[in-house]
Amino acid sequence: MDLHFSTGTSKNQHYPRQLKTHANHLRSKPCRSAGFTSTIIASRTRVLYIGVTSNLENRVFQHKTKFFEGFTADYNCCRLVYYERYDSPTGAIAREKQLKGWTRAKKLALIQKMNRTWIDLSEEWGKPIQSLSPDFQPKPMSS
Repeated sequence: MDLHFSTGTSKNQHYPRQLKTHANHLRSKPCRSAGFTSTIIASRTRVLYIGVTSNLENRVFQHKTKFFEGFTADYNCCRLVYYERYDSPTGAIAREKQLKGWTRAKKLALIQKMNRTWIDLSEEWGKPIQSLSPDFQPKPMSS
């Protein structure tokens, strides 16, 4: 189940091959965040979008590929700059509504507290993990 709320519409009614491939890839590994997530997605110029999803990795991918037409595609909001995880959709939706009611200054302060440099928190997702050098020896654990 992928719970997300958007007033945008899909560019076409059928999933593009790229999204299908990505969805199949997601099935082969656990999602980066179980449960429900309240998110703040930003553009490079700090236009903010607040939303909720039950599949964070897939939703961020949709923003990055502009899968849905609408606000995030129009303003190029594709950088995950803040998120909070919840066990239930009710908690995530309540937090989304609370964040949407805040002033812009308060939202910026919240992001700044967790992500001072405004990096895209999803930037490294899907990239290969750097392997250790062949001569690496782990330290024995002390008992």
